[in-house]
Amino acid sequence: THIPPFMENAHEQDGWANWRKKDRTSVLDTITSSGIPGLKVVFICGHFHSNVVVAATYGKVPLHIIVTTSVGTTMAWSPLDGVPELRSAHPAAKVATESIGAAFFKYIMLSDPKNFAEIPKRLVP
Repeated sequence: THIPPFMENAHEQDGWANWRKKDRTSVLDTITSSGIPGLKVVFICGHFHSNVVVAATYGKVPLHIIVTTSVGTTMAWSPLDGVPELRSAHPAAKVATESIGAAFFKYIMLSDPKNFAEIPKRLVP
């Protein structure tokens, strides 16, 4: 899917970079009720402009979510985890569950309008 179902766990809030909770629950309930023994599910996603790898379970079904960065630009959502991109689920979920405007202002502009000119430095080609 283009947008990941979630970034940290299936119960996180709706946001700009995850599925609406009711849609997420509907799809995951359908998958877990399939009764296929040994089922493992992998979602390959984009949309977030950063690399994130999530291993979770829903019901008893292992879920793997792999979010890959854009071919054009990775957005440096740091300083949440001190690296140029968010690779782990927890900081990614913090960004993903905010509105796009709030996330951009807080993590790309670092909550300061004076940083507008610094935006190109927060984009990693």
